[in-house]
Amino acid sequence: MADFAKAVQHLTAYPDLQPVRPVDMSNRWQCAPPLKASVWVTTALMAFVAARNRNFEVHRQWMMRSYSITMIFVVSRIILALHVIAPTTDLGAERLGWILIICALLVPQLIINGPQLFSRPRTIRTGTSLESVNGPSRRRN
Repeated sequence: MADFAKAVQHLTAYPDLQPVRPVDMSNRWQCAPPLKASVWVTTALMAFVAARNRNFEVHRQWMMRSYSITMIFVVSRIILALHVIAPTTDLGAERLGWILIICALLVPQLIINGPQLFSRPRTIRTGTSLESVNGPSRRRN
């Protein structure tokens, strides 16, 4: 029994040797960089496949997405290097990460789909009826 007490005392004296450690919540965002890296590799791979298939418009769109994901890494490092505007708490760093992710996902989509989102469908006059540029309108009577 004395050997068991010595073993327990030895384990409690050195917390690194404990078989089960308590969960450290301060490092809960360690999975974020590999996750962002995998998203970046996926977008770059999709762009490569589109270029390989000679679909250059889709390639351009995927490259815009890939570039914006890349900018998450670059902008976050720049902001963290500038001590004047760098977040001072974990919550501030978390908010910065979410803002960068949302911007990286939203901005390319606004560039890609912006003309369709912010323009009205044009109509042209043909004979006696009005038709949309995209084709005749389909109304139910």
